[in-house]
Amino acid sequence: MPIPKTAKGLSSQITRIRAHLSAFKRKYGFIDDGGGDRYYLFNLYYLHGDNLRSSEYIRWFQKQFPDDSGEPSALLCWALIVHGMGKKGEHVLGRTMLSNIYLLPHLLGEKV
Repeated sequence: MPIPKTAKGLSSQITRIRAHLSAFKRKYGFIDDGGGDRYYLFNLYYLHGDNLRSSEYIRWFQKQFPDDSGEPSALLCWALIVHGMGKKGEHVLGRTMLSNIYLLPHLLGEKV
């Protein structure tokens, strides 16, 4: 799924994905997200830069998927969102590092 280039495009894609997940839950009573949309949304929220909507999504995600172990790029975006809000996100960054020990050294251009 290509990432939109404008804030309006990002917002529209976020709204579509959230509506899809909510509709599935209303219809079946649970969310079956085999495609990973719940993770992709972290990337979109990070790019969109809307702290209020990002914060609301994080709360929703934690409520809907309390036992979710996460996906490395989604966890990284989550940590960056929290940091961008001026909050401490060490716990999320720690989860990111544990989810893929190669990710952060690779992004920082360092040896593992």
